[in-house]
Amino acid sequence: MKKSIVFIFLLFSISAFSQQNKWYVGIVGGAGVTKIRTNFSYKPNPNIGFYTGLSGQYNFSKHFAIHTELAFDRKGTKDNFTFSDINGNIIGPGKAINQLNYLTLPMLFRASIGNKVTYFLQAGPYLSYLLNQTSKYSSNIDDPQYNFKINGTSYISRMDFGMSAGLGAVIPVKEKFSVSCELRGNYGLIKLSNNNSATIKSYNESLNFLVGISYKIG
Repeated sequence: MKKSIVFIFLLFSISAFSQQNKWYVGIVGGAGVTKIRTNFSYKPNPNIGFYTGLSGQYNFSKHFAIHTELAFDRKGTKDNFTFSDINGNIIGPGKAINQLNYLTLPMLFRASIGNKVTYFLQAGPYLSYLLNQTSKYSSNIDDPQYNFKINGTSYISRMDFGMSAGLGAVIPVKEKFSVSCELRGNYGLIKLSNNNSATIKSYNESLNFLVGISYKIG
C-alpha cells in the first residue's frame, strides 16, 4: 500500500513538473542597427544588419525560462569618403561597407508576466564565431581600382563575446503556436582586432528588432 501511494505521488509530481516545464522550439529573425564602438576619435557610421536562426526555450515555471538561439548574425558599419590620387588631387566620392558575419549563440535568462499575452525581460551572455569579414569599396567612377572588395577575416578575432538584453511580448496564436516580438541590444566585450599590440580598440554593438514563431512541445 505504501509503495502504491509513493508511486502515485511520484506520478503526480512528474505530471505537475512536466506541466510547468515546457520546451519551445522555433525560428527568429529581424533587422537592426549595428555599429563599432572604438576608443579612436574617428567613429564609423552605423549600418543595417540582420539576424536569423533557430530558437529554443525551456520554461522552469510560468514566469521564468532559459532562452537560446543559434543564428546567423550580420554586423558592421558604413562610411562615405573621398578618393584622391597620389598627389592629393580629389577624384570623387566613395563609399565603404564593412560586414562581419557571425554564427551567434546567446544564453538568456527570461522573466515573464501576464496571462494570455505575456511580456518579458531577458538578459545574458552571447558567444559569436566569425565566419568572414569583408570591406567593399565603391564609387561612381568606372574604374576597378575605385570599386573593389577586401577580405579581412584573418585580421579579426574569430571569437566575440558580450552581453545581450531585451524586452518584448509573446502572443499565442493557437494552442501550441505563439508569435513574439523583441527589441534586443548587444554589447561586445572582446576587441575586434586580433593584434594584441594595437592601440585602437574596437568592439561590436547592435540593436535588433526580432520577430519569432515558436512551437510548444508536449
